[in-house]
Formats: sequence, C-alpha cells, structure tokens
Amino acid sequence: GDEALEPGDVVAVVGIAASPFDDLGMLLQVRKASPGSPLVGVTSGRAEEYISQETGAHSLVTRAAQPAAAGDFVSVVIYGPVWVKSGDGVAVGQRVTLGEAGRVRGVRNVAVGGLTVAEAAPSLGLALSAPSDGHVWVLVNPQ
Repeated sequence: GDEALEPGDVVAVVGIAASPFDDLGMLLQVRKASPGSPLVGVTSGRAEEYISQETGAHSLVTRAAQPAAAGDFVSVVIYGPVWVKSGDGVAVGQRVTLGEAGRVRGVRNVAVGGLTVAEAAPSLGLALSAPSDGHVWVLVNPQ
C-alpha cells in the first residue's frame, strides 16, 4: 500500500499478485481499512525477504511488532488471535467491526419489531479480552 502500517492495524484487500516466494502462492495487496470496507485481517508486523544460504529457498520472514513503511511486505493474520487497536466499549465475547480512527469497536445491536439484531457491518471477529492500553485481543474470523 501507499501508507505505513503498524502492528494491530485492521486491513482490507486492494489487489492480489503472484508471489515470487517459494512458500506462498499469492500475495495480498492491503491498505488500512476504513469503516464499511471488507475486512481481511490485522497486521502483526513487517516482513522481509530471506534467501536461505543452505537451500537457496526464497521466503518471507515476519518481524513481529515492527511497523512497515509504505510498500513494505507485512504479515497479516487472517484467522486466529491477534492484538488489535481498539476503542472503548468492547466487551469480551462481542463481535467487533472497524470504527472511527481505524480502531475496532463492538458491533451494535438494534431492536427491530421486538427482535434484537446486529447492525449490518463487516465483522472482523470476536473480542477475547477487554480493551487494555488501546488494544484488545481478537479472534480474527472475518464475515
């Protein structure tokens, strides 16, 4: 993408490219997600190219917890637990979506004709913890 990404940023896909790496069939081109965009996952850190001196294998190595500059490779968690930037008001067990300022928030429930239904917002996953220091553990499972 054309902007820096930090660990915990929620991302959306903007394209798919063939991978030059031996262990990856394709690469997702991502950008910071905005509210309402299709959520694909959360960045866990910068990634860099690595060529094995022993085998010559060409792969990517994740540098967890390191920010990525525009155009860098990043590791994206598309399923599983990850530390995500959050706003307030996220409860354990609540489905989360992207709110303002690129931080997750709880999916809101609304009453319609006596029934309680979740708002129609892309879901990133399920909150596994309460927010702490501006982050929350989320089991990523986009829907």
